[in-house]
Amino acid sequence: MNLYTSHFLPFLKRCTPFNAPVLIACSGGPDSMALLRMMVEYRKTHSVRFGVAHVDHRWRKESADEAETLRALCREIDVPFHLKEIDPEAMQGNLEEACRHFRQTYFLQLCFDHGYGSVMLGHHLDDQAETVLKRVFEGAKLEKCGGMQEISVYETIPFWRPFLQVRKQKLIAWLNLRNFPYFIDPTNNDSSFLRSKIRGNILPEISRYFGKEVSPGLAFLGREAHALKEFMGSHIYKWLALKEKTPWGTVLDLSCQNPSHLFEARCLISELLPQASREIAYSAAENLIGGAANKCYHAGGKTLYIDRKRMFLTERLHADLPHQETSLKKCGSIGSWNYRIQSASNKRLSGWKQVLYGVLQWPVGGNFEKLRIGSPATVHCQDELNRMRRQARVPVFMKNWAPVITRENEIVQDFLSGKVEQQAADAPLEVVLTKAMD
Repeated sequence: MNLYTSHFLPFLKRCTPFNAPVLIACSGGPDSMALLRMMVEYRKTHSVRFGVAHVDHRWRKESADEAETLRALCREIDVPFHLKEIDPEAMQGNLEEACRHFRQTYFLQLCFDHGYGSVMLGHHLDDQAETVLKRVFEGAKLEKCGGMQEISVYETIPFWRPFLQVRKQKLIAWLNLRNFPYFIDPTNNDSSFLRSKIRGNILPEISRYFGKEVSPGLAFLGREAHALKEFMGSHIYKWLALKEKTPWGTVLDLSCQNPSHLFEARCLISELLPQASREIAYSAAENLIGGAANKCYHAGGKTLYIDRKRMFLTERLHADLPHQETSLKKCGSIGSWNYRIQSASNKRLSGWKQVLYGVLQWPVGGNFEKLRIGSPATVHCQDELNRMRRQARVPVFMKNWAPVITRENEIVQDFLSGKVEQQAADAPLEVVLTKAMD
């Protein structure tokens, strides 16, 4: 099989026309050298410009000579060559991950500096199998087991991987048949690196015990996972379209229509709270479907409240009102709410959703000096307050987020439920409250 006509050409047809030069990431190994040689072949019959980027990790003493060999090859085939050296001793944490991030950042910078419109990489089916198996062992969510994609975008730059459905041995055979040289990096077999351990020990052992090669099946699982992710993304879009943005966070009211299946609900939770663990995501999904009240989850610096099929997502915790009550004045404050008394208008801003927007406005009686404003916790008639809020389906976690106005221990205005005494509805004055944002 000629990989150039069976895989490379069909892939490039999906990417044309080339409106900008292509950057080829070339380590000098068989996969990236096959990529480079096929691109040279493609240039013979198509209008395309490309350059080569090489990162010298300096793990081996011969790596500098290999970089110069690649430079000479690029001079011979008349393409720009970009070289970057890494100091491995300056890397911190997971060395494999740090180097991968360094390479990606370097390729992006070359694109921005030199006008390359895309990056082409030589990842193949065996690389994909390693990635998928690693994610399975790590317990990734099913839709996250997809591994690499043939076309992905980082900071507006497309990254192309034409060989994700090709075995490495086929790439080597293609090069050998044409006497094209390539480098073999012995660090790829260094079992101190997790990737190398999966490649050289774990996958071969699994295949040996299973009785056949498992890499193609793992790569196919990755494609299925990507397809599932796309399907679920389109499926939960109808729920995400109901999101309402407020100054304090995002509200998603699913009390009238909500996911009916646990997996669907879990995917929705994972979209809202991406760094949530499996346990958190499934617990939140179960409580969402079950209509549980007053549930709270934290992950990745965000907080998700669930209350009777409504969700509220915020990046900062909201402080309850202080336990205090004072006389209502012409202007003043309680907690982080500022208020003022003014002539009545036609505006009526009240209710728990309006509280999230941080502006409340409602009529009050003319003799407002007899009115008191305070935390809901200071109200004497708690049973009545709770009844009003149950009827208005106020989320439990918001119970102390907005003040209550009373007169002689009777509730005049509860902003969370939107309930007001009748005589205040036609009053000549109104109170306006604004939340001071942090």
